[in-house]
Amino acid sequence: MRSRFERGEIRNSTSRKQVLRTRDYLWLGFILLLMTGCAGGWREIREDYVIENNYGVRCIRLGLWNDALIWLEKARDKKPEKASIHNNLGVVYEYFGQLEEAGRAYEKAVELSGGKKVYRENLQAFIEDRGQKTEAEDSR
Repeated sequence: MRSRFERGEIRNSTSRKQVLRTRDYLWLGFILLLMTGCAGGWREIREDYVIENNYGVRCIRLGLWNDALIWLEKARDKKPEKASIHNNLGVVYEYFGQLEEAGRAYEKAVELSGGKKVYRENLQAFIEDRGQKTEAEDSR
């Protein structure tokens, strides 16, 4: 004798196909969760210098120059091949009057970036500004 369910008198809200589909989605979600969790840990390690560089830039904007120097030097120590970090350090060194360091930082940014326009313009502006200051000092 067939049950009432088998005869269609009682309908279950989830069919066997839906149960399998739900189980598949749960597995997929679990796998994605694992992958995301593992990738997130590596991402934090890999992009730690980005956070420090961004924080250094924020300190520059707020006028916290000493803090900017500390954070940007930390970022440079972790990722010395990033042009943006050297460029930002150039800004800080220039503010503190460490012109030799600033010039080297700007030049390094241009070198590392392959001559990216924004870094070349910053170096050029630095050189021109420094040339004008030298002329003003000579005329005294």
